Amino acid sequence: WLAAAVAVTVSAQVLTFPVQLLMSSTIPLWSVFANVCVAPFVAFSTVCGLAALVISWVSPSIGGFFAFLASLGTGAMNGCASLFASLGGGAVESSVPGGVGALIALAVEAAIGIAIIVLGRVHCPPIRGD
Repeated sequence: WLAAAVAVTVSAQVLTFPVQLLMSSTIPLWSVFANVCVAPFVAFSTVCGLAALVISWVSPSIGGFFAFLASLGTGAMNGCASLFASLGGGAVESSVPGGVGALIALAVEAAIGIAIIVLGRVHCPPIRGD
């Protein structure tokens, strides 16, 4: 279960890294660990928040209850974020400007993706049924 949680959060982090560099020129170090810690609360808060949105039109009091439940999950996420922010050393400032850094990160990710595809074809030829 830990490998699956880490794989999902690392995949998301890698794919959104160029966009993150565009918004801020810092490279987060604790984000993978923080995302693994908040993962159990994300689905719960999302479902409760959506239920609050849908139900509040019909019954504001029941919708408010679901909103309260969602806030319990988001409170836990806030606690995890605050914990990792307090550890220090949470980010490294990039020496490359945001746009250039994003293009470099995108080029490196594309090169790695192409290498994985090429190496996968070389070492794992397709199975042919005859």
